Amino acid sequence: MGVSTEFHDRRAWEQGDEPKFIDWRLYARTGKLFTRRFEEETNTSFYFLNDFSPSMTYAGAPRDGEENRLSKLEYAQCLTAILTYIALQQRDLAGLCATNGAETVSLRPSTGESHWTECVRFLESPPFTAKPASETRPFEQTLNDLAAAVTRRGKIFILSDFFDAQSWASIAPQLKLLTAQGNELVLFQILDADELDFPFDSRSEFLPLEGSQRGLTLTPDAVRDAYLAQFQAWQNELETGCRTLGIEFHLVDTRQRIDETVKLLWSEKSGPRN
Repeated sequence: MGVSTEFHDRRAWEQGDEPKFIDWRLYARTGKLFTRRFEEETNTSFYFLNDFSPSMTYAGAPRDGEENRLSKLEYAQCLTAILTYIALQQRDLAGLCATNGAETVSLRPSTGESHWTECVRFLESPPFTAKPASETRPFEQTLNDLAAAVTRRGKIFILSDFFDAQSWASIAPQLKLLTAQGNELVLFQILDADELDFPFDSRSEFLPLEGSQRGLTLTPDAVRDAYLAQFQAWQNELETGCRTLGIEFHLVDTRQRIDETVKLLWSEKSGPRN
């Protein structure tokens, strides 16, 4: 494969790199060797959107002898860190976006060991300047922010519980646009077991993790069937919509080991290159 004349970026020189691509001017200024990279050298670009909205902090109490669960957010952070590391090891580019429901921040795609450190710092503490409001922004606005951050087509992973998405119809246009631009999309809906099977058995107060609504004191048996029916309807709508647009969809229970989720990606051929 030939090299494009369009300059892309630089990375630290490594043993085995062709000397003709060394940036000698930069070496004269810094005393360090850097290799110039061009568009065709950069391989695949990976983008990860992580949802940091308040509902993602939920972690149900362990039951039946299980260990303490990760919150949905912690699970998404760990999964993204692993996939980012693999992408960078393959010399692909990795870029990150994060939303807290009030704003979206991003880290420009790049490569190399130093970028891995930046990615970890970003995942641990995204540089939000606005705190989550009592009413979060519609999720379609976050997808618009993501589209603006995607500067080069590639693979986009979206990790969220998708509770901020009002309906499939509200987010479908943005997802359709991203796929029409030549991107491959993978959606991870990350949920806690409590949200999947509503195991509560005693009268309790249920507090909203997002929004300004007041908590409700309910008898679980009185609302379980209605909750599960509405929950399943949304699951079906989301999964069917993704299938229609050719988007890969995974429902992830935080009780599932993260390495098993990573293996699932390879079996579906969605992860960083084999």
